[in-house]
Amino acid sequence: MRWRLLGPVCLVGDDGREIDIGTGKQRCLLAALLMTPGRVVPADTLIDRVWGDTPPRSATPLAPYATRLRRILDPLAGPDTLRWTDGGYVLDIPPDRVDLYHARLLIHDARTAAADGDHQRAGDLLNAALADWQDVTLAGVPGAWAERVRAGLDRERLDAIAQLGRAGLRLGRAAEVAERLIPFAAEEPTAEGLVEVLMRALAEAGRPTQALEEYARAQAAIADQLGTTPGPGLTELHTRILRATHETPVPAQLPPAPPGFTGRTPETALLDTIRDAGPAAGTSRLAVITGPPGIGKSALATHWGHHAAPDFPDGQLYLDLRGFDGDSDRSGTAMTTAEAARNLIVALDPGRPIPDGPDARTGMLRSLLTGRRMLLVLDNARDAAHVRPLLPGTPGVAVVVTSRDRLDGLVASHGAIPVVLDPLTHRYARQLLAGRLGNRLAAEPDAASALVDAAAGLPLALVAIAARAALRPGRPLTGLAAELAASRLDGMRSPDAATDPRTVFSRSYRALSPAAARLFRLLGTHPAPDVTTAEAAALSETPPLDPPRPEASQPEAPALAELAAAGLLTERPTGRWAVPDLLRIFAAGLPD
Repeated sequence: MRWRLLGPVCLVGDDGREIDIGTGKQRCLLAALLMTPGRVVPADTLIDRVWGDTPPRSATPLAPYATRLRRILDPLAGPDTLRWTDGGYVLDIPPDRVDLYHARLLIHDARTAAADGDHQRAGDLLNAALADWQDVTLAGVPGAWAERVRAGLDRERLDAIAQLGRAGLRLGRAAEVAERLIPFAAEEPTAEGLVEVLMRALAEAGRPTQALEEYARAQAAIADQLGTTPGPGLTELHTRILRATHETPVPAQLPPAPPGFTGRTPETALLDTIRDAGPAAGTSRLAVITGPPGIGKSALATHWGHHAAPDFPDGQLYLDLRGFDGDSDRSGTAMTTAEAARNLIVALDPGRPIPDGPDARTGMLRSLLTGRRMLLVLDNARDAAHVRPLLPGTPGVAVVVTSRDRLDGLVASHGAIPVVLDPLTHRYARQLLAGRLGNRLAAEPDAASALVDAAAGLPLALVAIAARAALRPGRPLTGLAAELAASRLDGMRSPDAATDPRTVFSRSYRALSPAAARLFRLLGTHPAPDVTTAEAAALSETPPLDPPRPEASQPEAPALAELAAAGLLTERPTGRWAVPDLLRIFAAGLPD
């Protein structure tokens, strides 16, 4: 036996037969109780819902209507299903027996399925939720209260229809979605969420002109009925479709996804937050991936960028800022703001004249990004100042910045989400090697473990080792393991500067100030594996800034802070500082 609110208010028997429960106030009383099944509704509330602004003179106006309802319900649903208690009436039934609450449960499950990527199941659940939802809810119930509830239920239905449309788009059914949504949008042109899904469906189905017509109809209705303008989601979509009709190429600049990528599940989840935030959300759409050289920052950004690309229909921009090429800013090889802005403008609008000066270019860049849903990856930034002028002023663009610097400034000024990378665990390091070398690892398990241990969890080292092994397919891995045992960095050498650990490390080292470079060399030869702040200051013959205090509250010496910011020094949970394993070997081999 079911109870209906999403149509004529009534009781539906197990055989599907509708059981009439009266008209007018009697039906209104039942509807008021069905809106909160199993909960006591105070008499004053019920009187207000049934009679509105014209309350009856009787002291007990509800009693006769409740009595008539009991005569109908008791034989069908059991005695005391409707009863008086605690100053009000309660309809003692499970909420899921009411069609409205059953539909809401299905809609909730559909959202969960969509979040998990199961859009087919989401669509099936939404279709089931909408199956019994008729055009007129609370039919036969008079009064102002019923009209307010009816309007709210109509909005719920339109939201569910829009959600169903999004599931269909995810499944590649744009034409089908468009045909289903057109009549609903015609009836409710101010329902922006529904119109937005319809416009997307029409555009994806190759009908952009009709999508623009739907926007014009919605814009006029919103102005006429609500006295306002469409929200940012609808406006930005309108702008994107307008631009698309002029056939501006959609940039897809991400480098190839790194082969054999593994691990980084928590870090990927953090990056997902900037994808899922949405243009109108209040959370940050900027993430900064930081860590020591060779830790896999660019690989993570590129891997995630390809994974998230479908959520950025206006394209993906990628720029290597060369922040640590050569001697970084000391040799002028890092990309300037003006150069970076020029490259991005060309990608967005190839035929547009480029203005002179960094301010004019960054201003034009922000204008071109407005209204677009894009991903911008700024790789190898030198520091926060290197990328801050390039950040968009529109919430539709998600930005990922990678740097060996901690980029504390972007976390502070822009609320950037920090994604700090640590070395790979032994398990994931072995998986990365296996992805490159296949069955050779299984054939020589001891040598394989030695190779993994030599890399110390550094993806760059693992890639270099895999490359050397791949270039010697006929030689056993034990030979390479022996070379690494003799000299780990020499055993990882590569003619390609981008994949040679010693070359990559040297770029960060040459960017250091003389004091920080000296402390880095000293830490490479220091007998202890880690140091306190005070010990580092003493090692560099620099006194602490304050008298000795508990370690957790001691300030960082300038050279120590510079090494930490550059990713050449990591802070352990104990508060002590350590140079990562391979960087320590590199530091120990540097000349004084």
